[in-house]
Amino acid sequence: MSDTFVVLGLDAADYDLVKKWDCENLLLSNHNGIDTFAHSLDVPATYEVWPTIATGVFPDQHGVTLPSSWEKKNRGFRFLEEIGTRLPKLLKSPAIKIKHSVEGHETKTSLDHMFNNGDVYNWPGLTSCPDWEQEGEWFSAVKNKSMSEQNFRRNHLANAGKGIGWLSGMSQAGTPVVGAHVHILDHMGHLYGKRPEKLESIYNEVDELVGWLHDQVDRLLIVSDHGMQTTATDDPQPGVHSFRSMVSTTEKGGLPEDMTAIREWVESRVKNNGEENMTEIDAPMQHLEDLGYL
Repeated sequence: MSDTFVVLGLDAADYDLVKKWDCENLLLSNHNGIDTFAHSLDVPATYEVWPTIATGVFPDQHGVTLPSSWEKKNRGFRFLEEIGTRLPKLLKSPAIKIKHSVEGHETKTSLDHMFNNGDVYNWPGLTSCPDWEQEGEWFSAVKNKSMSEQNFRRNHLANAGKGIGWLSGMSQAGTPVVGAHVHILDHMGHLYGKRPEKLESIYNEVDELVGWLHDQVDRLLIVSDHGMQTTATDDPQPGVHSFRSMVSTTEKGGLPEDMTAIREWVESRVKNNGEENMTEIDAPMQHLEDLGYL
């Protein structure tokens, strides 16, 4: 294994639920709740919190916010069961395209972030998010009953495994710091907020995936942007985001206390491997052209 610092962004991992259901792999040797925030909505918004985690600044500074038209439409509207589909659709809407700014609303921040010396996958506000967008389409399909819950669950587990496997592979490559955002618990929390036995099953499956990742890497940080209200936690609005975000790590010592503190905490622990060498290809160029590689 390597010194790679691995960051698993586990969307909507609710600290109270993780403890209630004894998810031992999510509860690493050092864990706690962590303060999150609401900006455009009455509850934390995935689209806005993840860039804050990576950059260390709030949405007004990193520039990735919900468009004012969407914000006004939803302000005060607490029952956000459809947020799981609306945000991914926002990224693909004709008015707002990834890598572009419309009316001052960025879909990607231009600021430096904690993965500048490493790599990052499917992270809202930093990268394109094909997995998250695809999952939004699945959420619409299961809501409209054109996809079964069984396939919805299966597809999400496959995407979660893809993100977690990506982290393992990048760690084996010796990348100084890597991060991936995995969205499964958010959509499942919206779907199963009133069916805790089904949600608990998903938490256990994700816990097993994270246990596998823990076996592959030496240094791991798990962080969530928010939690999820459920009947299991006697919340008033099941299926709506909660403020019970969490942080969990293999590292010793103090933990970051809020979303703006995570970047500095991570960067203080990353070991920079120096400049990377350019790659030389040993195979004959003509052979590679014949194969269609070039």
